[in-house]
Amino acid sequence: MQHTLTNLTTPGRTMPSIGFGLYQLSREATQRVTTRAVERGWRHFDGARVYRNERELGETIANLPHNHRREDLFLTSKLDKAGTSTSALADVRKSIRYHKTTYLDLMLIHSATPGYLNRIEAWKQLCEAYNTGLCRSIGVSNYGIKHLEELRKLCEENEGVVMPHVNQIQLHPWLQNRDIVAYCKSHGIVVQAFSPLARASRWQDPTIDSLAKKHGVTAAQVLIKWSLTHGFVPLVKTENEDRLSENLLSNVHFNLDQEDMAAIDALDDPNGACTWNPVNCD
Repeated sequence: MQHTLTNLTTPGRTMPSIGFGLYQLSREATQRVTTRAVERGWRHFDGARVYRNERELGETIANLPHNHRREDLFLTSKLDKAGTSTSALADVRKSIRYHKTTYLDLMLIHSATPGYLNRIEAWKQLCEAYNTGLCRSIGVSNYGIKHLEELRKLCEENEGVVMPHVNQIQLHPWLQNRDIVAYCKSHGIVVQAFSPLARASRWQDPTIDSLAKKHGVTAAQVLIKWSLTHGFVPLVKTENEDRLSENLLSNVHFNLDQEDMAAIDALDDPNGACTWNPVNCD
């Protein structure tokens, strides 16, 4: 199945516009599920050091079927959110080794919570990983405007420091983070959406249910399509093999019109976070 590609801000770099998330996927399940995902057409995998399943994804990569290549995949990892700045470059190298590859397509700082000095030093080290080819692109996760502005100023003042190519934030109809999204778009930063299905907590919402029936699709497909239509890169997860194909088909299977999108946009709720959302941390 062919994927739409989302442009990154680095010359010639693209990523598949929908990704498979590895959060809370057990080590035992990771290789089995990701192997099936590759077979079903998934090419973009979003992991993290703290998920503790990088080695298992590495086994999938090392044992790809003969008609698949490493360069066909887009692999993301994240620095441990509990880590310190001094471990950033070492963690990049460790992730690469665990993935059984020679580079990562994207490495993110998992959150801004370690504090200003650690954020700045970790970003400098990620820029070194980018400039030396260890990472094809770099970015951040759970960063608010304040944190992105810190990096913009750092970029202006230091040669070799670049702006993030990606900001991955919690993003779904009930938490739209419009100010962060607007900032990212104005600075050429790709927005990835984690928890785009709101952890299935609101699938019975009358608006979502009505649109699912209108288009003959599932609530999950409506939510994925909403993200895609806004230009976000949704990161979804399932261990259900039927849904592996079903969720991916949201990319091409149907369209939401302007009225549909307006109805979903109206669901925004300042208290709508369904999980950890530290975009306003110090």
